[in-house]
Amino acid sequence: MTPRRTGWLAGLLAVAGFLAVSHALHVRPSHPIAERTDVFFQSDAGGLIQDAVLNRDNRARGTHPLIYPLWTRPLHSLTRWISPTFDPATTATFVSRLLVAIAAGLGIGATARALVERGLHPDRTIAFTLLAVVANGHTLAAIPDHFGFSVGIIGLAFATLLTERSVRFRAIALAILAPLAFGITITNIFLPLGLIAVLVVHDCRASIRRWHVIAAVLTIVAVGCAVRAITTTPSIQARLRERVSLYLNLRLVDDPLAALGYSARGVVDAAVAPTPRVLRNNLDRMPMLTYESETGPRPFGPHDAIQTTGALFWIGLLGWGTRAGWNDAALRPATLGALGWTAGNAAFHNVWGDEYFLYTPHFALPLMTVAAFGFRALPARVFYPSIVVVAGAALHTLRQYQLLLNGIVE
Repeated sequence: MTPRRTGWLAGLLAVAGFLAVSHALHVRPSHPIAERTDVFFQSDAGGLIQDAVLNRDNRARGTHPLIYPLWTRPLHSLTRWISPTFDPATTATFVSRLLVAIAAGLGIGATARALVERGLHPDRTIAFTLLAVVANGHTLAAIPDHFGFSVGIIGLAFATLLTERSVRFRAIALAILAPLAFGITITNIFLPLGLIAVLVVHDCRASIRRWHVIAAVLTIVAVGCAVRAITTTPSIQARLRERVSLYLNLRLVDDPLAALGYSARGVVDAAVAPTPRVLRNNLDRMPMLTYESETGPRPFGPHDAIQTTGALFWIGLLGWGTRAGWNDAALRPATLGALGWTAGNAAFHNVWGDEYFLYTPHFALPLMTVAAFGFRALPARVFYPSIVVVAGAALHTLRQYQLLLNGIVE
């Protein structure tokens, strides 16, 4: 199977998988997960439905400034086209689920294509795709809208770095992706910018070339336009200040050991998360799933036997892939980029953010891509059982989410 066909197949499987997970989690108009925020790990669950389709206000718009300009029109168009057949609320929910799944599937499909170009067998690439779906399904399928779009942009960025196209093409493509990443989640702009830096430093055979200048100019213009949009829009400024003030945690300064624990758990949670609790420690004091506690930070959650086994296999796959990526000169830039991006997220979200688990989609796909670097050298008798164990543990956790969400009736 060619890289292009594998990429399309992986993308379609990812879209279908995310839709199946969101269906299993009962993302429908009558369920709290689609009716209010802060029901699913302090997320903006249902935000895309409420804001872009039902025209309600959104507190998070300041930190995700391009989601609604980019996605409102297709949402409205699809909703109007389907509405004569189904009621508006059901149509809006389905269309939102579909667009989030397509955005995330685009990034996963692009990454799968790049992995095949780098020599990974299509069968193992499809296994990578299924693992990415079940591990990321916990947040993407519940429509905390910006995470699905973030995974799409992040996947495209890593696929760009991995592709066998020229260095000039990759640098310019990453520069074009920078403003899109900024518009989906402001801090995500550092991913394409960081990948450009890794690419340029790795290509150290020559001094400044014309394509270096072009990429730098495009990046500077993109960042300048994005910053100007933020600094000249009073409503975005106000919302951004509100979000920052609400969610400062300063763990990195106040409790470095807890920050280290959150960071380590984030790497594990990227594939296998523990069973959450139902508490009322959100802003609205309503029941929600959470990994935090009412008495203070809790960096490690209670993994059961299935989740612990899956987590150990995941750590093994990630360690093996990191070694393979580091030893391969062609894969080393992507390995450095993924690990650096994960470390950057760990530092930032131990200063800002109240539910560390929510941010795992920002670095889960890059870490899975690094794990996939080691798939080629694994014997079949090791590879396939390992994927089954990790994916099975992730599905087990998804089942716990489903059961707990069914118990939230408010």
